[in-house]
Amino acid sequence: MIEAQRGCRGAEVTVVDPTRVLERLAAGDALTDDETAELIESRDLIVLGMLGDAVRKRQHGRRVTFVRVVEVPVETGPPPTEDARTCGLWRLTGAPASVETLVAFVRQVARAAGPVPISGFSLEALAALARREGRPLTDLLAALRDAGLRLVADGLIDGAVDPVETFGAARHVGVSVERATVKGLVRDWPATAARLERVADAYGDALRFAPLPRGDAAATATGYDDVRQVALARLLVPSLASIQVDWRLHGPKLAQVALLFGADDIDVVVTPDDATLGPRRGQLVDVHRSIEAAQLEAVERDGREEVMTA
Repeated sequence: MIEAQRGCRGAEVTVVDPTRVLERLAAGDALTDDETAELIESRDLIVLGMLGDAVRKRQHGRRVTFVRVVEVPVETGPPPTEDARTCGLWRLTGAPASVETLVAFVRQVARAAGPVPISGFSLEALAALARREGRPLTDLLAALRDAGLRLVADGLIDGAVDPVETFGAARHVGVSVERATVKGLVRDWPATAARLERVADAYGDALRFAPLPRGDAAATATGYDDVRQVALARLLVPSLASIQVDWRLHGPKLAQVALLFGADDIDVVVTPDDATLGPRRGQLVDVHRSIEAAQLEAVERDGREEVMTA
């Protein structure tokens, strides 16, 4: 399947046979440890991108989903504008001081949001808050669910907290998790892929993965690293329901290129739509143009994974 060749300076270069990889993946065959290692070692972005794109097309066709998000900081409360209700998701941000404060805030935002789904925070932050107040994470998640929180925004795969426990707790109380995330570049893909598989089993539902670095790591990763990480996520963890890229954090250009390496969902298209740079540069227009320029079909969804109609 893969053979080693010598580069122009004599260094050994891993060469992937894409036809055989696609045949195995299409047949539903798991890659062997050796095949996985060889894919990880490959530095051929063209082949990795072609493989990631082929697997994405087999799973999703030409369809690429995106979600418009209103971010609601704890410090300021619900957004006052009526057009915020036309987006697909309200996402709560910030660090509440106590469980009581957090539950009251979620209840306030849920009243303002009406039918729009409410998401917020991370499983790690909620687990830390629950520990500080001496209560189980499941109790806190259940209280937030009853107050109107439909989803937790994310759960780290490479954090200090065991993701199997936190994702399992969310599943236990009926709260969805928007996506699994990583802080930085994946250095140990076999271990990360195995961890994602265990999380998917504990979560028991379709798992979305956002494989690009977040926080400070997002600023130091190169474009080469980013698209390679997208392709490897798609190829090495075929059980994942979706691969996501963040429009605002990583930028429209990287988001567009990531679609050709295996991504199928775009997060954080900011609402309200800002058309101050002209009608061709409003975010809603821009995301449609970026997806369609890649010969793909743009489909707007909401936080319930339901298609939104114009």
